[in-house]
Amino acid sequence: MWSELTSTAVLLLMCSTVASKDPTIFLSEVAEGSGYNKVVEIYNPGPDSQNLSTMMLGQTFNDAQNIERFITLERTGIYLNPGEVHVICHKQADGGIASYCDQSETTLLHNGNDAILLLVGTKKNYTIIDTFGDIATSNTYWSVCGIANATKDHVLIRKKEVVYGNTNWARSRGSNGNNCEWEVHKLNTFGLGGAHDCVLPPAAPTPSTTRAPSTSTVTPNVTTPSGLSKNDEDVDSNTVSAVLGVAITGVIIGLIGLLYKMRRRIPTGYFRNRPHAVINFGGNDDDDLISMASTFSAAQLSIEDDDDDDDAKV
Repeated sequence: MWSELTSTAVLLLMCSTVASKDPTIFLSEVAEGSGYNKVVEIYNPGPDSQNLSTMMLGQTFNDAQNIERFITLERTGIYLNPGEVHVICHKQADGGIASYCDQSETTLLHNGNDAILLLVGTKKNYTIIDTFGDIATSNTYWSVCGIANATKDHVLIRKKEVVYGNTNWARSRGSNGNNCEWEVHKLNTFGLGGAHDCVLPPAAPTPSTTRAPSTSTVTPNVTTPSGLSKNDEDVDSNTVSAVLGVAITGVIIGLIGLLYKMRRRIPTGYFRNRPHAVINFGGNDDDDLISMASTFSAAQLSIEDDDDDDDAKV
């Protein structure tokens, strides 16, 4: 049968408080009803199927300081798919509960002061996934969401924003309706069983492949009249000197060749006895000798023939 919440205006956790972890299997409902109406529900929020054959419920009784009883989870097909629940109930539970029960157990006996743990592994080597109650303070009816003795004669359902287990019972039960992970319902509120309402956090956004506009300054590759870019203007000075030297040498050699061809057109001794520069062209396999006088008048050139006109003076 249905009933109203025992707590008024129970506020839900914000998605931001659970988005830091991936969703994992957890205890979604624990009912401590009258008689044998005992129910534990497990929910898989995804994204992967969970192999229940590797999982167990661990129980304490009264003031026990350790787990006294293990219930191996059994399910047809073994796997609990994303969005599905696995409901364990007592074999003598009411017919309404039995209709959605996936696994019936005579050893599911909790009275509000017994801790229930969701475990993965073996009885000798296990890891705690989620807890309801505290082993260290067993034989206590715990308050939940600020409601005293909420674990006794109530049905507790995980808030829909919770998407993974919590091994810290103090944080899980909280101190008020704002910071707890549970909703507290009245005794024998079993109409909510067999399914669980869960809101998964939004998926992380896919990183954008669009590049942001560059803020760096790019120097334009401006072409100068010489044909060199500004980035090329810092050429090593020795390289420039070498290039210029080759160019000047070529010009001089060209002039010498021109003068050599003109040597017969200027009379011998035309500029003799004047300050001059002498350029000797050695013939008959002799080396050419070029000597520049320290002073000479502008446009004063003399070309003299030595031995068969092969030498010229200027």
